[in-house]
Amino acid sequence: MGQKLQPAVLGGLLIGVLSALPFVSALNACCCVWVLAGGLLTAYLLQERSTMPMTAGDAAIAGLLAGVIGALVAGVLGILVMAVMGGAAESLDQIPTGDMPPEFGRVLDRFREMPPTFWYVATAVAYLLVFPVFSTLGALLGVALFKRQPPPPPPGTVEILPPE
Repeated sequence: MGQKLQPAVLGGLLIGVLSALPFVSALNACCCVWVLAGGLLTAYLLQERSTMPMTAGDAAIAGLLAGVIGALVAGVLGILVMAVMGGAAESLDQIPTGDMPPEFGRVLDRFREMPPTFWYVATAVAYLLVFPVFSTLGALLGVALFKRQPPPPPPGTVEILPPE
């Protein structure tokens, strides 16, 4: 686990910081691109730290850990960003409801009445559910891209096959 921790922390920081920034985080709506990138970074760093080829299991564990770390970082930074920018309920006020059915307006009114704590907790829970899955997928993609081939045997060696 110790060998996987540093790559997972760095991948998680990439996930968390880029997912919490207001305009940059919009790319996460496109197939969780920052979360996948964090998983890829984790797999790359994991392979660079090892002389042996990484296994899919090692990369998956490191990617899962990076997703959890990224969710925690994004949750904390997201709370700070929401507090500075005014919160999620205020952004609901900017949705035009003129051409929408009245039922949709009532649903928006209910969401506007939710306390700010709901928005912080709901966002953090969503991060904890989604980020580990996609960062694991990114790390598995990294295995396919960055895995080293085992070194060939030294010249002059003879492979001895077991008797049949």
